[in-house]
Amino acid sequence: MPLTIFIIILITIFGLTSFQTQHQSAYASSNSISSIAQTEILYQCTIKNFANTYTIAEGKLFVISNYDLNCFDAQTGKNLWQITVGGGSYAGAPLVVQDGIVFAGVAEGQVITVDANTGKLLPLQFQAIVETSWGSKSTPTAFAVADGRLYVAQTGWRAYNVSTGVLLWETFSPSSTNPPNMPYNDNVWAFDDNLVLASGIYPSGNNFYNGVYRINSDTGTILWSIPWFSNNQPLVYNGSIIFWNCNETNSDTGQTVLSVDATTGNIFWNLDLKTAIYEPVIYQEQLLFVTSDGYLCMLNLSEGSLVWEVPLKTPFASSAVSSGISSIQVDSQSQRIFWSYTTMEYIESTNNFQYEGFLYSLDLTEGNVIWTSPFKFNSDFFSYPSVQTEIAVLNNTVFLNTGVDLLAFNKSTGTLFGSTNFEHYLLPIVSAYNKLFVVADLTAIAYTNYSDSAITEPHSLPKTCQQIIVLAVVGIIVTLLTLVYRKHRNKRNTPGIVPSIPSFT
Repeated sequence: MPLTIFIIILITIFGLTSFQTQHQSAYASSNSISSIAQTEILYQCTIKNFANTYTIAEGKLFVISNYDLNCFDAQTGKNLWQITVGGGSYAGAPLVVQDGIVFAGVAEGQVITVDANTGKLLPLQFQAIVETSWGSKSTPTAFAVADGRLYVAQTGWRAYNVSTGVLLWETFSPSSTNPPNMPYNDNVWAFDDNLVLASGIYPSGNNFYNGVYRINSDTGTILWSIPWFSNNQPLVYNGSIIFWNCNETNSDTGQTVLSVDATTGNIFWNLDLKTAIYEPVIYQEQLLFVTSDGYLCMLNLSEGSLVWEVPLKTPFASSAVSSGISSIQVDSQSQRIFWSYTTMEYIESTNNFQYEGFLYSLDLTEGNVIWTSPFKFNSDFFSYPSVQTEIAVLNNTVFLNTGVDLLAFNKSTGTLFGSTNFEHYLLPIVSAYNKLFVVADLTAIAYTNYSDSAITEPHSLPKTCQQIIVLAVVGIIVTLLTLVYRKHRNKRNTPGIVPSIPSFT
């Protein structure tokens, strides 16, 4: 009997301790620089210098700064290796991981290669065309790896065999002399299946035109061209190419969407939207995008017709306000669309930046607005150079980074239930491996354990604590039943005698 009482007391104490520990873990203080309500930090990695770019691939987290390339295990945060890249890797420098090799842009327009498993610097390096003083100091403006080729740009474009390092072709800026039938590429975009697209000035007979075209991946010569111009990266869908914000007359921002046959260059359809669009994304057979006049739209890619368009309460910026538009995120599980719009304004009297915006949730099928959640924050002058916004969806939470703040919203209701502030701007957040990855300041953080029950019922007890309490209650009930049974047995076995009170000592 004393043993039963001891077990019950032990279970109760353990349950209360467990509840306190889990409560503190699940609802971390939103004032902490690296914690946010209703989340747990799986790990936090220290980075020697401020990160410029990061990517997650092959089970690893790769982070590049001005001087270092770091590799961490994406599941545990273990530092696998770190190397010095010689300096000059600037913000936005591309970082590509493919087939166990890291391709990193560094100073003087170079792309170096590193073994993704060991951190060993590999002998192959790829040099972009550098014709200016700034180009000799900067990373490549762009590069891509596709179908065994590496395409790299600085003041011109070069294509290399990615295995041997052999130069396949190159094009220069219009100030230099190009080989015959070679375009002056402003932009080059490489995709699988040897699909390489470009935009810029191209020759046709004795004349030159401004447009978009497909080039031969082995030689760089033009396969086909059309006199529509767009500076924006095209999208590829089911054998067709989607060019957007196209203009037929000059290089200004256009308002037309084109669907072009990838093989022949024939135009399937074109749609003049009478407005510029932002952040287009393909989902199944539809194109989702936001227009400059405040609509979120769905377009059928087979027919080139609008499926629906929904007006949004977007406070479009004045000349004194800069704006941040997130990419459109589609959550296939809930069939929802998430998108945000943020404005930033410098308040001279306080020497601070003030930003405000809206996060939207819409039904994917009809475009109906499910909820709209406003937000508003301030940030000091030195830590907030621009508006950088991105959305990541994980379990029942929508995360939004805006400048130096990370916000967490309930996916079902749009309720803002947590935020955390960083000293410097966040790089775009990423959801992968059932974790949220955040790179800011001198850290890389992986948040995990997003419990749907903890978020939708923020005051309920953690599951483990509930189990312990149930076990303690069952123990108490069993003990009481035992006492009643013994008392009843004593009465039956000793008639006429007043039974003694059971001893608890």
